[in-house]
Formats: sequence, structure tokens, C-alpha cells
Amino acid sequence: MKYASVQVPPREEDGVTFPKLNNVVTIENCFYYISLMERFLQYKSILGPDLVKIMLSRAEVRYTRWLRYIQDKYKASQEPEIICPPLDVAYMWHAHMLSPFRYFEDLARNVQFQSFKADFPLKLLHTSGLMPEPSAEDLQVWKEIYGDEEPYRLTADNVSKGDFTMECSFCNKDMLCSWFVSHAYHQMQVTQNSVYFLCRPQYTNWRFDPNVSIQCHHCHEETTVHTVSLRNFAVDVERTGCRLAGTLLRRNGSLRLIDYPESRAMDQLVEIGKRLYPTTGLFDPKDSIDDLVRKIEACSKEKDCTFPHLTSRIVGCIRSAYHGNPSPFSIDLIQAVGRQHDFNHKATQVVNWQVPFGIGRGIRQYYKFLTMMRRHRGEILVPTLEIDLAWHTHMLHPQKYREYTLQRVRQYVNHDDNIDPIQLAKFEATTNKLWKKSYKGKNLLNDKDNDQPMDDGGGRSLFNKIKGAVLADDPGDFVYGNLPDGIVIVAPGETDLHLDSSCHDRRNVGALYQIYRESADAQATTYDAVQGTGYGYIGKINCAASNIGIDETNKA
Repeated sequence: MKYASVQVPPREEDGVTFPKLNNVVTIENCFYYISLMERFLQYKSILGPDLVKIMLSRAEVRYTRWLRYIQDKYKASQEPEIICPPLDVAYMWHAHMLSPFRYFEDLARNVQFQSFKADFPLKLLHTSGLMPEPSAEDLQVWKEIYGDEEPYRLTADNVSKGDFTMECSFCNKDMLCSWFVSHAYHQMQVTQNSVYFLCRPQYTNWRFDPNVSIQCHHCHEETTVHTVSLRNFAVDVERTGCRLAGTLLRRNGSLRLIDYPESRAMDQLVEIGKRLYPTTGLFDPKDSIDDLVRKIEACSKEKDCTFPHLTSRIVGCIRSAYHGNPSPFSIDLIQAVGRQHDFNHKATQVVNWQVPFGIGRGIRQYYKFLTMMRRHRGEILVPTLEIDLAWHTHMLHPQKYREYTLQRVRQYVNHDDNIDPIQLAKFEATTNKLWKKSYKGKNLLNDKDNDQPMDDGGGRSLFNKIKGAVLADDPGDFVYGNLPDGIVIVAPGETDLHLDSSCHDRRNVGALYQIYRESADAQATTYDAVQGTGYGYIGKINCAASNIGIDETNKA
């Protein structure tokens, strides 16, 4: 491998200083990130498409336990030593961090705030990748966390072996599943809290296909990803005092602790639901998402509902954070991982970084990009691939990223979850227009000479100069360095991908996982429902309603 096999990343020498921002967006960390993406791609290539689905289904469950481990470590110590996460867990963790609003809010909702202090271990993952086997210490700690039956590394030989226990959405009894291959289990074991099947269903098929259900051998009801997601919503309403995923942050990303009208509105809707639907109340496990939405809308029209204007916000949260998502998180992490595939491929297989020059150029461009965000808050801006590498690296240090953007950019900057891929051209045009205004007539995207010095204010009125000084356009905490930018060499007839826009298109994930469902309209509707919240919407692998199923005309 080109990057993952390198023993030592680029170092400063002979009077050369590298650019860096916030002490974490460095050439070294960006290099480690490229190395990690290269390992992600190799890992998926070795497993193949079918085993990748099993790996991701299993990784999502393993990552949930990993966060509890990180929470415990940071609760016990300010600077704990953690083991290196296995590659599948790292894949989930990094994808979660790349949706900053969702990551921060999920940890807050699940009372895992200490985990937010943890940086993603880029260097540790790089050095561990150079070793043929994990260390004995890591394996011992892993066994203490996960037990003897869960392997540290998921390989083609073991990824489909073993079982997973999930709860029935109706009676809360345990249901034992295989990860993929159903096999006979000739003894039915019934205990006070669990019922085991004669034939174990396949969890991976269930996780990827909304049409697949798992029948409980105790109550005989069928659990789907939709029944689990609605149950998660009902539990959040009861457990957290109606603090719903997708509502805890203000538009600028600050946490809402006191001013929380959605919580009061949801509590009121629940009480009205008890009156209108005396048998089941607002939540019936047999309802569809549309049934629940209709109930909420009916309750909001009652005279004693004092928050009818918040109904659309609550419905948007249900559709974006809960619907079709059986995990405890507010985003579908399997979708999030798939959404990064194109970027991983381009960053490791297509772009020639001319290390360290291209990485350094990207860090400088990222600094200018943040400056432009500060000047034009509220605009949706599109980064280049070079900028996005630096941006991702920054987000993999979540606490530093949050503090920096809130202080320096005056808002907690979400990633490109707000970019509707259908409107990408519009956002690219806006980005180029604002970039040219700030950087002396050059485009950011698809321009061969875009690394120009910051506009020094020449030609601006005295009022605008004073305004710029008061607003302090410069985000700060940045070292420009003296490393040359290098020369981008593009072969005749080829596109300069260094200046290509970087948008993680949710529409590409279905083809990656070989899922062909009529979900584009549903995903677009959900995106529209949460567009004004700042959270954005990355999509779902199970977005299609259960009665839609497979669209044969869209199969490859």
C-alpha cells in the first residue's frame, strides 16, 4: 500500500515549517488519515461485498459497546490510555465523528459526554497497521470488554460466525440471531427473560432489508427495523423527558439546556394521545411511521395543544433520526460509512498528494475556507477534496473542533450533511462567487490557479474596513509555514481532482451495497423536513417504506 506501509510520515527538516491549524490539523495527522482510508478500502476489498454487509452490521453493534468503554476510561482519567480499536469499529467511529452535530448530540443523549473528549487515534491506528498482529495487551483488554466469544479482528473466516441477541419490539424478550447463516438449533431454551429459536434468523439481512422480519417465538409478533426504530423513539420520549434526537442543538450548534420547547410540545402530545387513543396511546408497536405521524398531527389540532407550530419539527426529527434506524444513534452509521466510500477512493487512489506539498496546500485552503464561513454564515459552501481532507482530520478531534469553530467561526460547523446533492451545482456556484470576492477573482472549484493571498481589503469602503476589523475575520490559531505548495501536474485530457468538489452523495450508497429500492423521494422529503435545523440528513439504507420493497427496474 502506498500510504499505510510508510513507517514514518513526513517531518519538518532543514528549516522547513509545515502549515497547521488548531495544533491537530497537521500534515502528520492528515497523512495518518489517508493511510487509514487506504486500509479501509483494502479491508473491504479482501472481504468482498457480501461479507462487508455482515462486517458492517456487526461493527455497528460492536461500536455501541466501544463507546461505553471510551466513556468509562475518560470518566476515570483525564488522559487515559486506550487500546487500538479494530478496523471495523474505527470505521464506524470515524464516520460518526464526521457528522459533528449528530455525534455531539448522541453522546449527550446517551449520557456518554466523557467520550467526547477522546480524539480519534490516527497515529495509533497507523502504527498498529504496520504490525502483523495486535498486541497482547490490546487483546487482553478487548477480552475484558467483549468477552471470549467476540473476536478482536473480523476476518473472512470469522465475520459470519457467532450469534447476536436482540429484543423483541413487542414483549421485550431476547431473540437469538446468527449474523448471517441460519443454522439449526435443535433445542428451544426458554428462560424468564429470553426465548431462543429453533432456527436462528439472519441479522444482516434484517438490518439491510426493511421487508425482513424476525418472529418472536414467545409472543409470535414480527420485529422489523421499523418497529425497533419506533420503539427507540418511544423509549427516548419516556427515558429522556422528551429530549428527542435532532432537537437538542440550536442552529449554531450550541446545546439547548433550558430553552427546550420541543420537549414540552412532545410531552403535551403524549398526554393528548392518551385521550384520543385510549387503547394504545400515541405509541402502538404495530403502527407504521406514517401512522405515528398522523396521530401526532391529529393531536396537534386539539384545542389544548399549545405548540402546534412545532409539529413539523418533531415529525422531521422522527423521519430523519429514527425512521428505519434501529441503532441507538441518530444517524444510520452503515449509511454514513458507505457515504464516505467515494471520498476514500479518490483520496487514496486518484489524487496525487505529492506528500507533503498537496496536504499542506489543503490545510492552507481549509483555513481560508473557515475564514469564508465566518464571513458568510448561513451560506452552504462546498469544499475541494484537498480542503475536505483537512476538514475531516479536524473533525476527528471532536472537542477541539467544536471549541475552535464555536469560538473562531462563531458557530459549531456541521459537515456537508446540509448539502442536497441535487442542488450541488447551485452550492458550487455560490462557493465560487464568494471565494472570488474574498480571494481576488479566482474560483475555488475547478480553477487551475486558486491559491491566492487573502484580499487585503483594497477597494473596500472605510465602513466595511472598520466592520471587518470589529468582526475579526481571521479565525486564528493557524501557522502558515514556509513549505512550498508544490505544482499540480495534470495529464492532458484528465480532470484536476485537487480542485474537484467534495460532496458525500447519499444517493451512491444504495449501489455500493447493492440495494435497489425506491427511496430517493422519501430521502429527499426527509432532507427538506430538517433543512432549517442545521442537522442535515445523510440518508438511510432502510429509508424505503416496508410496503415498497425492491424496485426491479432499478437493478443493475
